Formats: sequence, C-alpha cells, structure tokens
Amino acid sequence: MQILHGLILNAWKKECGHATLEGYARTKPSAASILEKARNILVKFATPLIPQEPISSKTKDNSSAPTTSTQKDIVYPNTVLLTRDLLYVAELISATAAGDFGRIEDMLPDLACVFRGAGSNNYSTEILHLIFNLKEVWTPEFG
Repeated sequence: MQILHGLILNAWKKECGHATLEGYARTKPSAASILEKARNILVKFATPLIPQEPISSKTKDNSSAPTTSTQKDIVYPNTVLLTRDLLYVAELISATAAGDFGRIEDMLPDLACVFRGAGSNNYSTEILHLIFNLKEVWTPEFG
C-alpha cells in the first residue's frame, strides 16, 4: 500500500502543478476543482491506454512508411498498470475489512479479467467458478 500511496501522492503533485500540495491547498480550490483533478488523475495515472499503431511519416517518394521509436517509454504504461492493479487491491482490502461482501462480489468479474489478462488462468477460473456458484448453484441464503 505504501507504493500506491506514493504513486497517488506523486500524481496529485503533478496534476496540481505545485511543488507541494500545501501550495495547492493555499489556492483554496473548490470541491468541484478537487473532484475534477481526482478524475484527471484516474484517467492519466490509472487508466491504461489502448496501444496505437505506429505513426506514419512520408518518405522521399511521398509514400507512407511506418516509423517506430527504438526507445519507447515502457515505465509510464507499466506504472499506470501497477496503479490500476493496486487500486483494485486497495478496494478489496477495504471491502474485506468492512465485511462488505457485496462490494467484493461486484469486483469479482474485474478481478477475473485482470488475472486472465496477466496469464493467471487458474486464478481467473477459480473466480469464475465462485461467480457461477454464487449466481446459479448456491441458494441465496447460502450465497
């Protein structure tokens, strides 16, 4: 959780445009402004982008040829993925601590997708099995 807290703190500093958050606080931002910054942080720092096709450029004969960079920034997209995954972990920890199984149940499909995307097929299958049992097999009282 320390890593997530550090990533979120850094995102707030970048989004607010101040050296310190105290500097941003001195501007006395409105609640709407703070919520807008929080939404921007979620989009910029915790939402993975869909990979784009290589940018085309014109060659000497005016035909289009793809250009690719040999030094792609892999740190930023990986940090975005880490932040997204740690936010899932934080939500799961919070829901478990509160005993809110409804929130946990709501997260199960997303967790199954995350595990499947990461190649952890066994975890994904177990979560899908749990969802199936909760929805179709077990009685509502048991589920």
